[in-house]
Amino acid sequence: MQKHLHLGRQLISSNFDFLQDNEGSMGYFCATDFLEQEYAMGNYAYEVTSTRKIAENVVKLVLDQNYKDNNATFARNLKTMKDYHLLNQQLIDLLHAIKQPRNEASRTLEQYCRRTLYTNSISAESGEYFQL
Repeated sequence: MQKHLHLGRQLISSNFDFLQDNEGSMGYFCATDFLEQEYAMGNYAYEVTSTRKIAENVVKLVLDQNYKDNNATFARNLKTMKDYHLLNQQLIDLLHAIKQPRNEASRTLEQYCRRTLYTNSISAESGEYFQL
């Protein structure tokens, strides 16, 4: 089943279609599909915040699968992943980039648009790595 978004007149496939391939990742697919719809409607702030929430849950899942405590803050959980070499530095950097927007208090709509496009692309990249 292929999902599509309408952005203006252009029809595109979801960046997260690969999440449909595994029953365990369908919850992530539903969440990311909803995020893309929010982005298409111009709800950039919600999309950025929700991307971070998904990233936090993925980090907790990886920690849990490696028998590490995952009840700390997102920043602390990322540090734990780095300390135990559970991810390579490039993925740690991508996850920090997803974490950053909520920590920055003020930004313009244009900044949200640029950050949202960036978080969409790195979310897809990190999701493909994890093969959720």
